[in-house]
Amino acid sequence: MAIAVSRVNPDKLYALIESDSMKDERGLYLSTNAGKSWRQVSSDPRLVQRAWYYIELFVDTEDDDTLYVLSAPFLRSEDGGRTWEPLSAPHGDFHDMRINPADSDNFILANDGGAS
Repeated sequence: MAIAVSRVNPDKLYALIESDSMKDERGLYLSTNAGKSWRQVSSDPRLVQRAWYYIELFVDTEDDDTLYVLSAPFLRSEDGGRTWEPLSAPHGDFHDMRINPADSDNFILANDGGAS
C-alpha cells in the first residue's frame, strides 16, 4: 500500500491498494474528506503490478490532480488518477521521487541505476 496527501488540499488523500484475493478492489482510491470515506478511482493493473516488491505514490506539489506512481513503469495521471500515461527515464524501475515544491516541473527520480 502507498498513501499520498495533497500539499494543495490536505483533506485530499490518495491510496494505492494491492490485493491478490480481491483483484477487482485493487487500485487507486481517493478521499476528499481527510480519510473519512474513500472511493475507487482506477483499477488499472499497472498501478500495482510490482506492489509486492515496491510501489510509491506522489501528488504534484502544485496540482493535486497530477499524480505519479513509481514502480515499473513510471506513470503519470493529470486527471486525478482516472487515466495514466507511462513516462520514460534512463532506468526501468523507479523507487523514489522528490518534487520541487516551488516548481513541480522540476523533480528527481531515484532508481537502481542512480538518480535522474
